[in-house]
Amino acid sequence: MSAESENPADVTSEKEELGAVTAKAFDFAQDVTKQVLTLAAAIITVTITFFKNFGDHATYAAKVIMGCSWLAYLLSVILGLWTLMALTGTLQPLRQPNARPTIQGSNVRLPASLQLILFLIALILSVCAGIITL
Repeated sequence: MSAESENPADVTSEKEELGAVTAKAFDFAQDVTKQVLTLAAAIITVTITFFKNFGDHATYAAKVIMGCSWLAYLLSVILGLWTLMALTGTLQPLRQPNARPTIQGSNVRLPASLQLILFLIALILSVCAGIITL
C-alpha cells in the first residue's frame, strides 16, 4: 500500500484524537497565517512592480518609507512560515504522547502575533508612502 492511500485515514484519526474544537482551532490558525502570508507576498510583488511608476516622482522620505514597508512585509512572510512550522511541530511534537496539543503555546503565539503586527506596520507604511507621493 502506498503512503498516499494511508494519509487520509491518518489525518482523520489524528483529528479524532485532537477533538473537533482543537482541530478546528489549528485549521483556523493555519488559514489566518496563510492569508496574511499571501497578502504580504502579493503586496510586495505589486508594489515593487509598480514602484517605478511613482518612484520617479517620490521624495526621498517616501522611498525610505516604502523600503521599510517592504522589509516589514518580508519579515511578516518569514514569521508566517515560522508560525506554520510551529503549528506543525505542535501537532507532531518530540514530547510525551499524553500532552494535549494547543495553539496557545508561545511557540505559536509569538511568531503569529509578530507576523500580524509587522503586517499592520507594513500596511501603514505603504499607505503613508503613497500619501506622501501624491
